[in-house]
Amino acid sequence: MIAFVTPLFTALVLCGSAEQTRNIWAQHYKTRTPADMAALFENPSRAVFRYRVAIVSLMQLKPGMVAADIGAGSGFLARIMAGQVGPSGKVIATELDPSMVAFMNDRAGADGIQNFHAVQGQLSTTGFIVDAPKEGMGPRG
Repeated sequence: MIAFVTPLFTALVLCGSAEQTRNIWAQHYKTRTPADMAALFENPSRAVFRYRVAIVSLMQLKPGMVAADIGAGSGFLARIMAGQVGPSGKVIATELDPSMVAFMNDRAGADGIQNFHAVQGQLSTTGFIVDAPKEGMGPRG
């Protein structure tokens, strides 16, 4: 069974009569380091960060499951997911920004999380293998 988390921070904003997509993060990625971005994502003033354990609990993950966090940001939800699926499970996180992918992988390594892997997604694809092998879903490439 595969569980997916969608980004909670994407919103459409109507300005006058014109429809406009508002992505507040794109500008931040241009001017901040991955550590700075992680500090923004993992700020206790953000409800999604404060309630991260409760949010992941709603997924009802079990040991041995494979789960994915699409648009993972700093990976704060994915790291909790990794704990819930345990060493026999796997969590794959995707993010568009390659420096954040490296940051998530480095942080997981530093934290000793071995069942976690971040991959770079694209606007048109997650970066996952569609026909996953029996033993689980893996990153492309």
